Amino acid sequence: MRLTISHFSRFSAMALVALALATAPAVEAGQNPIATFTSNPGGSRMAFNITAIGQIKAAPGKLRRLFVQTAASAGTLILSDVCSGGTPAIGNQVAAIPNTALTAGAVITIDAPFAACITVSGTWPTALVLSASYD
Repeated sequence: MRLTISHFSRFSAMALVALALATAPAVEAGQNPIATFTSNPGGSRMAFNITAIGQIKAAPGKLRRLFVQTAASAGTLILSDVCSGGTPAIGNQVAAIPNTALTAGAVITIDAPFAACITVSGTWPTALVLSASYD
């Protein structure tokens, strides 16, 4: 048997229409797809064998982790949000990591956004060799 609207009372038909409208997904004219963020929490790029001050990424990004390949015997590693090396300013300094934390094999999680560039500034810690993961 095929059912039609005539088989239901007028109230039931209106209830079915209201239910269909309430459960239908809302679509606006010109609606764009929903943007998704697909960043890799471990970083999508790597910089290897960093042995001197300079830029890790010459654009905005997020520094995820530092991997210490060779320990530092003296000095402090300065990470700055600036598009040049040299002496960092307090206003753009993101992190200062002392040589005691820069032991071989250490993985240092930074997970900080950089609005300008990801840069190692200041004086390079003695004998330090790093790798960095970033987005």
